[in-house]
This record gives sequence, structure tokens and C-alpha cells, in this order.
Amino acid sequence: MRAFCITGVMMAFYATFFLAHPLTHFSHILIMRIFIHYPYPDSVGEVIGRYIVPGAVFDANASFWATDGMAALGFYGIVLAGILFRLVFRLFDGQVQGTDMKVACVALVPLLMSVTNSSLFTSMLSGGGGALLVLLYAWSHVPKTID
Repeated sequence: MRAFCITGVMMAFYATFFLAHPLTHFSHILIMRIFIHYPYPDSVGEVIGRYIVPGAVFDANASFWATDGMAALGFYGIVLAGILFRLVFRLFDGQVQGTDMKVACVALVPLLMSVTNSSLFTSMLSGGGGALLVLLYAWSHVPKTID
């Protein structure tokens, strides 16, 4: 339920919140805070958690469409987040071609679950997606042996 149902409900809360409050313009990504001011004292998920239940402290994180899309640029951000997702997974698609497809698909499941519950940037930088991309690249360049 958490991975599929709750993230859809959270998207509605993100949309409602960011229609009336400042967008992050990708400053929710730690690296981007060097260049762009982040308008909130806590993470996006915690801000939305307080919006849902005033006074409560919980992280109402949601999918990359909510965090990298709606929070960053509003409804236009959802389209941009989808394009970024497509570009990232085209990289994975290119690396998987030279590997055992079954093993590569199983290796991608945790990353796919991660992006249903957090930012694409978080999933790639600290959730193991970047490391998996490097591993798939290395694996696809290992010489094949003939039995």
C-alpha cells in the first residue's frame, strides 16, 4: 500500500500545498542549495507532513513526480520530472543490453521502488541508483566466456 496507494494520495497534498506556497525550484536537492535559496526550514516531506497534520512531525515523502516535479516547478515540473526519469532510465536501458536481462531487471527493482517513494535525485545519488549504473556499465563490459 505504501509504495502505490499512499504516494498517489500524497501527490494531491503536494499539489494543494504548492499551489499556495513557494516552489523549491530544485533547491530541495542539497547540491542546488548552493545556487538557489530553499524556502523552507525542513525537508519537503516534513513540510508537507506538518501541512497535513499541523503540529505533527513526520516525513510525508512521495514519488519523484511530487518532490522533483510538483515541489520544484508546479505542474510543469511533473512533465520535466517525467522527462528526467525517462532520460535516466534510458541510461539504464543502454547498460542492461550487454548483461543477463533477468539479473539486471531484478537489480533495478529496489531503485524503481525507491523512486515511487522519494526524489529521483535522492534515489540516484544516495539510494544506490548511481552505483547500480556504474556496476551495470562494468558488468556489460566484462568479456563473455563461451562454455
